[in-house]
Amino acid sequence: MISAQALTIIRTLAFAFGGLVCASYALAALAVATPDKLPHWLPPFTAACIFVVIFFASLSAGKRNTKAALDESYQSDISTASGLGFWTALGTGTALWVLDIGGHLQLAITLTSASAVFFISQVTLDLRGWN
Repeated sequence: MISAQALTIIRTLAFAFGGLVCASYALAALAVATPDKLPHWLPPFTAACIFVVIFFASLSAGKRNTKAALDESYQSDISTASGLGFWTALGTGTALWVLDIGGHLQLAITLTSASAVFFISQVTLDLRGWN
């Protein structure tokens, strides 16, 4: 059985991996000026892998440890990370529109950068709580 602390570590590592993949995808799309040259399946596949890892870790941890890992601190952190992801999407989408970058490129950069900010801020908030 996995402890609540181990489940938190697994979740944090999974989110860090997701943030790295999404940030890399957004930067790569911007660098090549089109998402068509990138594997379009990579961000959703990464999200699915994160889901599977956290789901099976939670099953292994049991109900009590899973509840302990999803305490009030986590709920507050996830709310903050979601807000940061939302505002990143709004700001990035607007900035790309002003720069006259639209279409698939705007969508790819906006969504993956917002996802990266969500994941990375969640990891940062998790790590801050470990002090």
